[in-house]
Amino acid sequence: MLELTSSWEQTVPPVANAGADKTVQLPTSSLSITGTGTDSNGTISGYSWTKVSGGAATLSNATTSTLSVSGLVAGTYVFRLTVTDNSGLTGSDDVTVTVNSGNIAPVANAGPDKTIAAPLSTLTLTGSGTDADGTIASYAWTKQSGGLVTLLNTLTNTLSLTALIPGTYVFRLTVVDNLGATSYDDVTVTVTATSNQPPTVNAGNDQSITLPTSSVTLPSTASDAGGSITAYSWTKQSGPAATMTNANTATLSASSLTAGTYVFRETVTDNGGLTAYDEVTVIVNAAPSAPVVVLPGKCGKSEYS
Repeated sequence: MLELTSSWEQTVPPVANAGADKTVQLPTSSLSITGTGTDSNGTISGYSWTKVSGGAATLSNATTSTLSVSGLVAGTYVFRLTVTDNSGLTGSDDVTVTVNSGNIAPVANAGPDKTIAAPLSTLTLTGSGTDADGTIASYAWTKQSGGLVTLLNTLTNTLSLTALIPGTYVFRLTVVDNLGATSYDDVTVTVTATSNQPPTVNAGNDQSITLPTSSVTLPSTASDAGGSITAYSWTKQSGPAATMTNANTATLSASSLTAGTYVFRETVTDNGGLTAYDEVTVIVNAAPSAPVVVLPGKCGKSEYS
Protein backbone atom coordinates (compact mmCIF):
# COMPACT_ATOMS: atom_id res chain seq x y z
CA MET A 1 0.00 0.00 0.00
CA LEU A 2 1.37 3.43 -0.99
CA GLU A 3 2.13 5.70 2.04
CA LEU A 4 1.20 9.36 1.47
CA THR A 5 2.87 12.40 3.11
CA SER A 6 0.73 15.40 3.92
CA SER A 7 1.48 18.76 2.32
CA TRP A 8 1.90 20.31 5.81
CA GLU A 9 4.83 18.01 6.59
CA GLN A 10 6.45 18.93 3.27
CA THR A 11 6.34 22.69 4.02
CA VAL A 12 7.82 22.85 7.57
CA PRO A 13 10.95 25.06 7.24
CA PRO A 14 14.18 24.33 9.11
CA VAL A 15 15.24 26.30 12.20
CA ALA A 16 18.52 28.24 12.24
CA ASN A 17 20.43 29.25 15.38
CA ALA A 18 23.35 31.66 14.84
CA GLY A 19 24.57 31.34 18.44
CA ALA A 20 24.85 33.79 21.30
CA ASP A 21 25.80 37.42 20.75
CA LYS A 22 29.52 38.14 21.20
CA THR A 23 31.78 40.98 22.33
CA VAL A 24 35.49 41.40 21.56
CA GLN A 25 37.99 44.10 22.45
CA LEU A 26 40.56 45.46 20.05
CA PRO A 27 43.36 44.71 19.31
CA THR A 28 41.54 41.35 18.99
CA SER A 29 39.99 41.64 15.52
CA SER A 30 38.89 38.12 14.63
CA LEU A 31 36.58 35.43 15.99
CA SER A 32 34.65 32.31 15.05
CA ILE A 33 30.86 31.99 15.15
CA THR A 34 29.33 28.54 15.23
CA GLY A 35 25.68 28.12 14.28
CA THR A 36 23.35 25.18 14.01
CA GLY A 37 20.35 24.13 11.95
CA THR A 38 17.59 21.65 12.68
CA ASP A 39 14.79 20.27 10.49
CA SER A 40 11.88 18.44 12.06
CA ASN A 41 10.96 16.56 8.89
CA GLY A 42 14.23 16.30 7.04
CA THR A 43 17.89 17.23 7.06
CA ILE A 44 19.99 20.38 6.73
CA SER A 45 21.59 20.46 3.32
CA GLY A 46 23.30 23.86 3.35
CA TYR A 47 24.60 26.77 5.43
CA SER A 48 25.15 30.34 4.32
CA TRP A 49 26.54 33.23 6.38
CA THR A 50 26.16 36.90 5.34
CA LYS A 51 26.94 40.20 6.94
CA VAL A 52 23.73 42.16 7.49
CA SER A 53 25.30 45.32 8.92
CA GLY A 54 28.52 46.71 10.38
CA GLY A 55 31.93 47.92 9.25
CA ALA A 56 34.59 46.22 7.22
CA ALA A 57 35.15 42.52 7.83
CA THR A 58 36.48 39.44 6.03
CA LEU A 59 34.27 36.34 6.10
CA SER A 60 35.72 32.86 5.63
CA ASN A 61 34.01 29.42 5.63
CA ALA A 62 30.72 31.20 5.01
CA THR A 63 29.10 28.04 3.64
CA THR A 64 29.76 25.94 6.74
CA SER A 65 28.22 25.93 10.18
CA THR A 66 31.25 27.81 11.60
CA LEU A 67 31.98 31.27 10.23
CA SER A 68 35.46 32.79 10.60
CA VAL A 69 35.48 36.59 10.74
CA SER A 70 38.65 38.72 10.62
CA GLY A 71 39.64 42.32 9.97
CA LEU A 72 37.04 43.63 12.39
CA VAL A 73 36.97 47.29 13.36
CA ALA A 74 35.34 49.02 16.30
CA GLY A 75 31.54 48.98 16.03
CA THR A 76 28.54 46.66 15.98
CA TYR A 77 28.03 43.90 13.41
CA VAL A 78 25.06 41.67 12.60
CA PHE A 79 25.76 38.36 10.85
CA ARG A 80 22.97 36.15 9.49
CA LEU A 81 23.01 32.38 9.24
CA THR A 82 20.63 30.87 6.68
CA VAL A 83 20.12 27.12 6.62
CA THR A 84 18.48 25.12 3.82
CA ASP A 85 16.84 21.74 4.28
CA ASN A 86 16.63 18.85 1.87
CA SER A 87 13.33 20.18 0.57
CA GLY A 88 14.83 23.54 -0.35
CA LEU A 89 13.15 25.40 2.50
CA THR A 90 15.19 27.93 4.49
CA GLY A 91 15.39 29.41 7.98
CA SER A 92 17.50 32.32 9.25
CA ASP A 93 18.84 33.69 12.54
CA ASP A 94 21.02 36.72 13.34
CA VAL A 95 23.90 37.15 15.79
CA THR A 96 25.28 40.49 16.96
CA VAL A 97 29.03 41.03 17.43
CA THR A 98 30.20 44.11 19.33
CA VAL A 99 33.80 45.20 18.81
CA ASN A 100 34.98 47.61 21.49
CA SER A 101 37.71 50.15 20.82
CA GLY A 102 41.30 49.23 21.72
CA ASN A 103 42.55 49.08 25.27
CA ILE A 104 44.03 52.36 26.49
CA ALA A 105 47.58 51.69 27.64
CA PRO A 106 48.40 52.42 31.29
CA VAL A 107 50.67 55.25 32.38
CA ALA A 108 53.80 54.54 34.44
CA ASN A 109 55.49 57.10 36.69
CA ALA A 110 58.85 56.12 38.20
CA GLY A 111 59.02 59.28 40.31
CA PRO A 112 61.38 62.26 40.22
CA ASP A 113 65.11 61.93 39.61
CA LYS A 114 67.17 61.72 42.81
CA THR A 115 70.67 62.69 43.94
CA ILE A 116 72.44 61.45 47.05
CA ALA A 117 76.00 61.91 48.29
CA ALA A 118 78.37 59.14 49.29
CA PRO A 119 78.87 57.57 51.76
CA LEU A 120 75.08 57.14 51.62
CA SER A 121 74.44 53.92 49.69
CA THR A 122 70.72 53.19 50.17
CA LEU A 123 67.65 54.72 48.59
CA THR A 124 63.93 53.99 48.11
CA LEU A 125 62.15 54.77 44.82
CA THR A 126 58.34 54.96 44.84
CA GLY A 127 56.57 54.76 41.50
CA SER A 128 52.95 54.55 40.42
CA GLY A 129 50.74 53.36 37.60
CA THR A 130 47.34 54.51 36.38
CA ASP A 131 44.95 53.02 33.81
CA ALA A 132 42.10 55.07 32.34
CA ASP A 133 40.00 52.05 31.37
CA GLY A 134 41.07 49.38 33.82
CA THR A 135 43.45 48.56 36.64
CA ILE A 136 47.17 48.01 37.13
CA ALA A 137 47.88 44.29 37.33
CA SER A 138 51.64 44.27 37.95
CA TYR A 139 54.79 46.31 38.53
CA ALA A 140 58.38 45.47 37.58
CA TRP A 141 61.61 47.45 38.22
CA THR A 142 64.80 46.89 36.24
CA LYS A 143 68.17 48.60 36.10
CA GLN A 144 68.85 50.06 32.66
CA SER A 145 72.34 51.41 33.35
CA GLY A 146 74.78 52.17 36.13
CA GLY A 147 77.20 50.44 38.45
CA LEU A 148 76.77 47.67 40.97
CA VAL A 149 73.65 47.85 43.14
CA THR A 150 71.26 45.50 44.93
CA LEU A 151 67.56 45.77 44.00
CA LEU A 152 64.86 44.66 46.46
CA ASN A 153 61.04 44.52 46.11
CA THR A 154 61.29 44.75 42.32
CA LEU A 155 57.72 43.49 41.76
CA THR A 156 56.07 46.25 43.81
CA ASN A 157 55.64 49.94 43.17
CA THR A 158 58.36 50.70 45.77
CA LEU A 159 61.95 49.74 44.90
CA SER A 160 64.64 49.48 47.59
CA LEU A 161 68.24 50.06 46.53
CA THR A 162 71.29 49.11 48.57
CA ALA A 163 75.05 49.02 48.01
CA LEU A 164 74.96 52.02 45.66
CA ILE A 165 78.35 53.39 44.58
CA PRO A 166 79.20 56.83 43.12
CA GLY A 167 77.93 57.21 39.57
CA THR A 168 74.71 57.60 37.57
CA TYR A 169 72.00 54.95 37.45
CA VAL A 170 68.81 54.64 35.39
CA PHE A 171 65.99 52.46 36.76
CA ARG A 172 62.86 51.57 34.76
CA LEU A 173 59.38 50.93 36.16
CA THR A 174 57.13 48.89 33.83
CA VAL A 175 53.42 48.56 34.60
CA VAL A 176 50.93 46.13 33.03
CA ASP A 177 47.17 46.69 33.03
CA ASN A 178 44.43 44.11 33.43
CA LEU A 179 44.23 43.58 29.65
CA GLY A 180 47.96 43.12 29.15
CA ALA A 181 48.92 46.56 27.83
CA THR A 182 52.21 47.93 29.18
CA SER A 183 53.92 51.24 29.80
CA TYR A 184 57.21 52.26 31.39
CA ASP A 185 59.00 55.26 32.83
CA ASP A 186 62.65 55.81 33.79
CA VAL A 187 64.15 57.56 36.82
CA THR A 188 67.77 58.68 37.15
CA VAL A 189 69.66 58.29 40.41
CA THR A 190 72.95 60.15 40.84
CA VAL A 191 75.34 59.19 43.61
CA THR A 192 77.94 61.91 43.98
CA ALA A 193 81.47 61.14 45.12
CA THR A 194 81.74 64.33 47.17
CA SER A 195 83.53 63.51 50.41
CA ASN A 196 81.16 64.40 53.22
CA GLN A 197 82.80 65.51 56.46
CA PRO A 198 81.12 64.48 59.69
CA PRO A 199 79.43 67.17 61.77
CA THR A 200 80.69 68.48 65.10
CA VAL A 201 78.70 68.78 68.30
CA ASN A 202 79.23 70.29 71.74
CA ALA A 203 76.87 69.04 74.44
CA GLY A 204 77.76 71.97 76.72
CA ASN A 205 79.56 72.32 80.03
CA ASP A 206 79.27 69.81 82.84
CA GLN A 207 76.85 70.90 85.53
CA SER A 208 76.38 70.40 89.26
CA ILE A 209 73.17 70.99 91.20
CA THR A 210 72.09 70.32 94.76
CA LEU A 211 68.76 68.94 95.81
CA PRO A 212 66.01 70.00 96.20
CA THR A 213 66.82 71.46 92.73
CA SER A 214 66.09 68.45 90.52
CA SER A 215 66.06 69.72 86.93
CA VAL A 216 68.56 71.10 84.44
CA THR A 217 68.55 72.47 80.91
CA LEU A 218 71.32 71.25 78.63
CA PRO A 219 71.84 73.39 75.50
CA SER A 220 74.08 71.99 72.77
CA THR A 221 75.60 73.43 69.62
CA ALA A 222 76.35 71.62 66.36
CA SER A 223 77.68 72.49 62.92
CA ASP A 224 78.47 70.80 59.61
CA ALA A 225 81.17 72.24 57.36
CA GLY A 226 79.85 70.61 54.20
CA GLY A 227 76.13 70.69 54.79
CA SER A 228 73.55 71.03 57.53
CA ILE A 229 72.36 69.33 60.70
CA THR A 230 69.20 67.34 60.07
CA ALA A 231 68.61 65.54 63.38
CA TYR A 232 69.33 65.76 67.12
CA SER A 233 69.00 62.93 69.62
CA TRP A 234 69.66 63.02 73.38
CA THR A 235 70.10 59.78 75.36
CA LYS A 236 71.02 59.01 78.95
CA GLN A 237 74.19 56.94 79.12
CA SER A 238 74.30 56.45 82.88
CA GLY A 239 72.80 57.63 86.12
CA PRO A 240 69.57 57.22 88.11
CA ALA A 241 66.09 57.63 86.67
CA ALA A 242 65.27 60.93 84.96
CA THR A 243 62.53 62.48 82.86
CA MET A 244 63.81 63.77 79.48
CA THR A 245 61.87 66.20 77.29
CA ASN A 246 62.78 67.81 73.96
CA ALA A 247 65.21 64.93 73.38
CA ASN A 248 65.04 65.46 69.60
CA THR A 249 66.08 69.11 69.74
CA ALA A 250 69.35 70.92 70.41
CA THR A 251 68.33 71.62 74.04
CA LEU A 252 67.44 68.83 76.47
CA SER A 253 65.35 69.37 79.58
CA ALA A 254 66.02 66.79 82.30
CA SER A 255 63.84 66.65 85.42
CA SER A 256 62.97 64.40 88.38
CA LEU A 257 66.68 63.98 89.00
CA THR A 258 67.90 62.28 92.16
CA ALA A 259 71.24 62.32 93.91
CA GLY A 260 73.98 60.82 91.79
CA THR A 261 75.99 61.35 88.61
CA TYR A 262 74.36 61.43 85.17
CA VAL A 263 75.94 61.31 81.73
CA PHE A 264 73.81 62.56 78.82
CA ARG A 265 74.84 62.11 75.18
CA GLU A 266 73.82 64.37 72.29
CA THR A 267 74.05 62.75 68.81
CA VAL A 268 73.62 64.84 65.66
CA THR A 269 73.17 63.73 62.03
CA ASP A 270 74.02 65.79 58.95
CA ASN A 271 72.32 65.85 55.54
CA GLY A 272 74.83 63.31 54.26
CA GLY A 273 73.90 60.78 56.92
CA LEU A 274 77.05 61.11 59.02
CA THR A 275 76.83 61.44 62.80
CA ALA A 276 78.81 62.78 65.74
CA TYR A 277 78.19 62.92 69.49
CA ASP A 278 79.34 64.60 72.67
CA GLU A 279 78.58 63.93 76.33
CA VAL A 280 77.89 66.13 79.31
CA THR A 281 78.01 65.16 82.99
CA VAL A 282 75.46 66.34 85.53
CA ILE A 283 76.21 65.84 89.25
CA VAL A 284 73.23 65.97 91.57
CA ASN A 285 74.33 66.52 95.17
CA ALA A 286 72.23 65.31 98.06
CA ALA A 287 70.40 67.94 100.08
CA PRO A 288 72.52 69.24 102.96
CA SER A 289 71.81 67.81 106.43
CA ALA A 290 69.71 69.91 108.81
CA PRO A 291 71.96 71.89 111.21
CA VAL A 292 72.18 70.96 114.97
CA VAL A 293 70.57 73.68 117.03
CA VAL A 294 72.59 74.59 120.18
CA LEU A 295 70.65 76.38 122.88
CA PRO A 296 72.45 78.59 125.43
CA GLY A 297 72.56 77.09 128.91
CA LYS A 298 74.64 76.96 132.00
CA CYS A 299 78.33 76.96 131.42
CA GLY A 300 77.66 77.59 127.79
CA LYS A 301 76.87 73.94 127.13
CA SER A 302 74.12 72.70 124.87
CA GLU A 303 70.74 71.82 126.20
CA TYR A 304 71.64 68.18 125.80
CA SER A 305 74.99 68.21 127.58
